[in-house]
Amino acid sequence: MGHLVFSYGSNLNSADLLRYTREHNLPPVAPKKVCNAKLKNHLLCWTTFSKARQCGVLNVELSKDNEVWGTVFELSDEELAVFDRKEGHPNHYVRTPVCVSDDDNHCLNVETYIAPPCMETAYSYPSENYLNTVLDGMREQQLPEKYINEFSLRSPIIDLKVFDGKCTKRTAIYSGRGAKGKTLCYWQKIYKQHDLGQFDILYSHLFTEEKLASYDLLILPGGDSKEICYGLGDRGKCIVREYLQNGGRLLGVCAGAYATTHQINTYLGVSPFVIADYSHAHRGEALINLSFTPKGQKLFGITDEISTVPILYHNGPTVAEASIDKCSDLEILAAFDEELMIPDCCKIMKGSPAAWMNRYGNGRVYAVSPHIERTEGKEHLMANFIKSIISEQ
Repeated sequence: MGHLVFSYGSNLNSADLLRYTREHNLPPVAPKKVCNAKLKNHLLCWTTFSKARQCGVLNVELSKDNEVWGTVFELSDEELAVFDRKEGHPNHYVRTPVCVSDDDNHCLNVETYIAPPCMETAYSYPSENYLNTVLDGMREQQLPEKYINEFSLRSPIIDLKVFDGKCTKRTAIYSGRGAKGKTLCYWQKIYKQHDLGQFDILYSHLFTEEKLASYDLLILPGGDSKEICYGLGDRGKCIVREYLQNGGRLLGVCAGAYATTHQINTYLGVSPFVIADYSHAHRGEALINLSFTPKGQKLFGITDEISTVPILYHNGPTVAEASIDKCSDLEILAAFDEELMIPDCCKIMKGSPAAWMNRYGNGRVYAVSPHIERTEGKEHLMANFIKSIISEQ
């Protein structure tokens, strides 16, 4: 008998295996299927990033009372070598001994590919193409339909382009280096629940002037501002500025708001601000009261008489106004109503802008320092804000 390997993810898809061998001038593989099986006390997760696919890819992690369904293949030495190369064994994934159970609950000692801790990330967002490759492979191997449906329902980008609502606007959200996948899930939920139109995941290598021009709004989400800007690269940042020059709309939140400023030359420099007390920029996480201006109340849909609202803050930018070419018509939408202090930092937060809008060329820049989209019970305020942005002429 050859090598028994428990496969999950894209390795269930014969067309994807054929694509890989063709692209790398390798002999085609046709592994012999032994059976479908389940890996108990494990769960499929998005904790690995593939440079080849430029998106998050599946891994398995320990998870009590959960199970991962896959297919056991019998591989020859040559076929195992192809699988090892495809999975980056032993660096990206490690071929690891595990015990799986078949339909009759018989235990099979096999190997599977698991990413080592050094290759794991907190969350890596998949591409639609990769997710469809996985789902097609699951159906090809005839995994249990209930399992496929459950995986589909908890997958992060299912039905992002399918909306029954009336809104026909299109939004792109940056994903890739520096963008935190869990933050993207909050945005997905808001778009699904509030009829905000089509919502596309856009990796930096997809940024082109023609591509961005088709969107009514571009979102730079939370994460790491420097990494987001490195992920965009000089070319991507130029394309974003051109998008704004031609009338586009950009919304930066937390790290995305940092990225709009002119603090360092790697940032976009499309908002007339620098970071105040840059050496103590990270002030922690807390619910902080924001005072909304009349313009802010209108755009965020705050209709009651109370203009002060507690919002989740997590190391968002505290800014000071600066003169920047091509920026004009600055309007403050909300200000911090209190301080969040760490040792040795300056008292500069209270009264400083927490949300603002300005023109850049013919376009509009919107920035929000705290996470309204993540604040329990206040998510609708961000939905109102987006509706205001995409409906603005």
